[in-house]
Amino acid sequence: MRLYVDRVIDHVDAQFPETCASLGPAAIRARVVASIERGRQRGFASERDLCLFVDLGFMLGPQFDVDPALPWASATIENDLLPDPSDRMDELYERALEHLRAAPATPGRRDPR
Repeated sequence: MRLYVDRVIDHVDAQFPETCASLGPAAIRARVVASIERGRQRGFASERDLCLFVDLGFMLGPQFDVDPALPWASATIENDLLPDPSDRMDELYERALEHLRAAPATPGRRDPR
C-alpha cells in the first residue's frame, strides 16, 4: 500500500502543484490516504479508480462525495444503473469536468479545459 500511496502522492504533486505546495508533505500524505480509504468505502477498488477519486478530492474538495453543493457526485457514485465501479468512476469524472468547466476559475485549480 505504501508504494501505491507514494505513487499517488507523486501524481497529485505533479497535477496540483499549487495546492500541494500550500499543504506540505505530511498534509498531502494524510489527504491522499484519507481519500483512498474514502474511495474504498464508496465501492472503488482498482488503483485507477482510487487515483481518480483522489484527483476529484483535490479538484472539488476532500469530501466532494457528500458535499451538498455537489449532489450529482453522490448520485453518480450510488447509481445502481452503473453496477461496475469503473463505469461509475468514468461517469463521475466526466461530470466533475463538466462542473469545473462551467465554474468560474479559482486560484490554484487546474483548468480542465
